[in-house]
Amino acid sequence: MNMTPEKDASIEYHHRKETELAGRLWESGVTGVYILGLATDYCVKFTALDSRKLGFETWLIPDGTRAINIQSGDEQRAVSEMVEAGVHVVEPGFADSGVPRRL
Repeated sequence: MNMTPEKDASIEYHHRKETELAGRLWESGVTGVYILGLATDYCVKFTALDSRKLGFETWLIPDGTRAINIQSGDEQRAVSEMVEAGVHVVEPGFADSGVPRRL
């Protein structure tokens, strides 16, 4: 992917697309989500931040994410922004720690 700071700003401005997902999750009794995927500093970050804004308890699984890192440190800045918004960062090995597996 060939990214530039201009494209980066455009993605950040236009990232959110309204869907019915949040309503369907709430109707189904879902109150929390686990997030992983590509890319930590874009899609993952925006999904986590939107999840928090919509009132869901949100966990980031960093072992299941990778960043694009257009600029050095983008990944750490993204994780810091998510944590500041109230996203929990799951430690490695969480599946073996007795965490309920109800997803």
